[in-house]
Amino acid sequence: MRRVLFLDVLGLLCLLSTSSVAAEAPSVIVPMEVLRTKHITVQVKVNDVGPFRLVFDTGAPYSFISGRAAAKIGLITAEQAQQPSLFGMRGQKTVNSFSVGDVRVRGLSLMILDHPLLELLSDVEGPIDGIVGFNFFARFRTTIEYATSQLTLTPVDYQPPEVLSHLMA
Repeated sequence: MRRVLFLDVLGLLCLLSTSSVAAEAPSVIVPMEVLRTKHITVQVKVNDVGPFRLVFDTGAPYSFISGRAAAKIGLITAEQAQQPSLFGMRGQKTVNSFSVGDVRVRGLSLMILDHPLLELLSDVEGPIDGIVGFNFFARFRTTIEYATSQLTLTPVDYQPPEVLSHLMA
């Protein structure tokens, strides 16, 4: 009986020690806005520039920002942001910091993309400069609280794979 209890306790301790939640990292509450279209937006700073209003999209595999925002940040020039591009794509950049509220991720890869649907949404809801996608939010246990218009982000020990590299392979 003692041996079974010891093994149960040992198993529980092993399970707790391999938990995906980063023990020392506290949860952070981030304000969100729910648009009339039911999209969720959050305020984002890229390389400490902003804030920019981005859609928090749990179905998006990747994060991206508009050419206009990329020019303000200095990732591309204003002239590059105005030039025509294939499907609105202006390249991929790795940024020093990407902050949603008080949560900061370093070295996040972003697409620079002028998404036509976000441009239409901007006409109705005001400026929207991109999408926060999987490569950001997969690093957190995310709780969406519609009643209080808040996201709770709790860091986890998971580093998402580089989605675009996997797609190209």
